[in-house]
Amino acid sequence: MTGNLRRLSLLGVKLRKSIIFPLCLILLASCAHASEPAPEFKIAATFYPVWLAAANITRGVEGVSLTLLTPHDAGCLHDHQLTPGELESVRGAELVLALGGAEGFLGRIKQAYPDIPLAECGDGDEHSWVFVNDYIKMVNRAGSAIINADPGRADDYESNLRLYLEDLSLLAQELNVGLVNLSASPVIMFHEGFESWSLAYGLNIAATVESEPGAEPPPRDLADIIDMANETGVKALFVGPQYAGAAAHTVARETGVKIYELDPVAGGSESLDFYQKAMRQNVETVLAALGHE
Repeated sequence: MTGNLRRLSLLGVKLRKSIIFPLCLILLASCAHASEPAPEFKIAATFYPVWLAAANITRGVEGVSLTLLTPHDAGCLHDHQLTPGELESVRGAELVLALGGAEGFLGRIKQAYPDIPLAECGDGDEHSWVFVNDYIKMVNRAGSAIINADPGRADDYESNLRLYLEDLSLLAQELNVGLVNLSASPVIMFHEGFESWSLAYGLNIAATVESEPGAEPPPRDLADIIDMANETGVKALFVGPQYAGAAAHTVARETGVKIYELDPVAGGSESLDFYQKAMRQNVETVLAALGHE
């Protein structure tokens, strides 16, 4: 009887070993599979504001590379033509993010890389990101495009997207409070893009001079601008970082009106909070220009 019990006990040990060993193999295989890194995911962004949105959404996510096709300080891309090197940098991307409506070269990208998805994150307005609420929409569209193209990293993207949107929502509230009851004094813009501030905050833009780097308005138009500034009592002249051309200085000299710089964030640094910093500085500049304390 004792011998039989011993044989059964040994048999039980063997059975347990036969069950445990495959289970260990399954667990090891599962752990090995879970630790395998996801394939590298490459994103190409056409334009600085789009790149900035994508950089915040992909911040710290392993295996993701983000390329900006155009220079960080290029400004608006109305007449920009991609160089061969810039076009080549799209190669190998799984997703191209664009504003849409501002980049005249999107057709070249689609023709050269028809199999790479291209997501337009804007709403057709060439400067939609200048108004914070519209930039928030653009960030959401960029986030949806990235998550749909790379669902394996969705949790990380969604976490970053949520944090960035919280910061931008706070910024929008600050601008609503900071720019309330603006002076009705007229101003002149030497760069388009801030028209949305007229509708949202009541900034009285008497004229917008479309001034690209190296291009100035004709003398007759410049004379009309000077006459209008003198007649209407223009309070300030606003230029962008890339657009402080001779025309603004001529008007300032002939009218005595001071020049101020507003940053539309058409270009900027690699700092992920550049948009928030630039817009807060813009608020301070507008208030100072219009005589607000």
